[in-house]
Amino acid sequence: MKNAAGDYPGECMHDRAYERINVRLEAMYHCGVRINSGIVTNISENGMFIHTKLDLPFDVNFELIIPSNEGALNFPVKIIRIEKSNGVYDGIGVEIADHSQSYLDYVRTLRTLGRGDKMENN
Repeated sequence: MKNAAGDYPGECMHDRAYERINVRLEAMYHCGVRINSGIVTNISENGMFIHTKLDLPFDVNFELIIPSNEGALNFPVKIIRIEKSNGVYDGIGVEIADHSQSYLDYVRTLRTLGRGDKMENN
């Protein structure tokens, strides 16, 4: 079973197909007519983990919005994992539905800023 970081016990982050970058980025997404927010805590070329409160029902596919100085970055994502703590859904693992060049460039920029550093939205 996966732990809160999305890893299997005993699994190292370097065993993954895509190395994760620890970040702290604000994010928003639409779930039905409601706009929700969360904090991206790690990101890779394939997806990310978002700490957020989920209300049921929720959409499996949605558009994730990350504000930045250059304007909002929009990425289509699909929920692949849901975290629950103390009876509350409080985090989601999402996979990028469309590995656009803009998303890959964004992740590469985060890598060059300093892997493992805590980064705020630009």
